[in-house]
Amino acid sequence: MSLRWETGSSRLGALATVCAALLAAGCSGSDTSAGPIVYQSPEGLAIVNGDGSAKHPALPNFAPDALHADWSPDGSRIVFVADESDGTRDIWTAEADGSKVRKLVDCESPCRDAETPAWSPDGKTVAFIQLEVVDGIDQGATVRLIAVATGEVTPVVLPHHRTYGSVSRRFIKTAARAAS
Repeated sequence: MSLRWETGSSRLGALATVCAALLAAGCSGSDTSAGPIVYQSPEGLAIVNGDGSAKHPALPNFAPDALHADWSPDGSRIVFVADESDGTRDIWTAEADGSKVRKLVDCESPCRDAETPAWSPDGKTVAFIQLEVVDGIDQGATVRLIAVATGEVTPVVLPHHRTYGSVSRRFIKTAARAAS
């Protein structure tokens, strides 16, 4: 599902669109049995129970610039992105309690950002978007898969089939599912 704000949309209209999309996807505000939720708060990634209780930092010993988290299928780990001092954005993993933080994708030139990580259903692979820049010119994005155990990266969309603009979260999830 890909949601975006439209220029000139009212906040109420945007909220209604988001609510309708969540309901269409089978999400319900009254179902708190799904377990904890990891989300992006102003203080960094946070975890909260499905009923809104017990909010706490997801990564208490990590920089607050972590973004775009996704739970592993078994709920034992999260994958997320973080901005680096070299101006790139890398992909990291951590245990559900915030321990054992490790870099999964080190975005090096021509990579500018590794974005939108999503776990495969078996938890062995993470799909992500790699944005590339060469000589200051945007080269587009490719979808890639990384084997969590080995670090082996495989492109899903080959370089001559680059995508421009955003790639939906649904496409990333589909690529991750196909890797299983």
